[in-house]
Amino acid sequence: MRKTLVLLVIGVLILPLGLRAIPVKAAAEPDILITWKPLVYTPPGFEGRILPVANARIVASVTVVDNGRVADLSGQTIYWYLNDEFIEGTANKRTVEFRAPAEPNSRMDLRVEIPTYGNSGGILKTVEIPLLQPVVVIDAPFQKKMVSGESFQVHALPYFFNVSRLSYLKFSWSADGKSATNDDPTRLVVHIVPGTSSGYQTQLSLSALNPFGQDTFEGADDSTVLTFVQ
Repeated sequence: MRKTLVLLVIGVLILPLGLRAIPVKAAAEPDILITWKPLVYTPPGFEGRILPVANARIVASVTVVDNGRVADLSGQTIYWYLNDEFIEGTANKRTVEFRAPAEPNSRMDLRVEIPTYGNSGGILKTVEIPLLQPVVVIDAPFQKKMVSGESFQVHALPYFFNVSRLSYLKFSWSADGKSATNDDPTRLVVHIVPGTSSGYQTQLSLSALNPFGQDTFEGADDSTVLTFVQ
């Protein structure tokens, strides 16, 4: 009996200590995910990250993951800001469309606020989006940049222009400093002059322009040197 009483007293003394040793797990903060996509031109099959340029139209969406589940934002008022300037804000506004600033080679901050979500005064998230310039590349898929035969052709690959179709862009080609044209402005056929010596190098240049660009010049250039071998 006495032994049982001693064990009971020890258990009563240890139990509070054990309870205090168990940490209280804090509730995880909601994870706010902002996705964005610029509506700019890229070549078919392009699998890289599509990046915005000045004046590009951009579509952005927000998703909240709370305790491992996608939160229901029905009825929540969602506010959107670009560089601290209000874009739009209404109930259920999970997706927004806006134009990037007319300042290439800069950045923009996109912020979303949901002031009534949760019990801690709402949530917010800001993402930084780079602003680049359009790019055009001369596609000359020749090993070691060497060409042979009577002729060869190269293609224009434009990226991130504010157009929906390739035909909206204007292309200008030159070969060895002389203007060159073709029925299809997106490609250039170069004819080798008979008697050309092996080792001759020809320089090709390309300019791409969006004639419908807004507010700022929207164009890009590229050049390459190819070597003729017999």
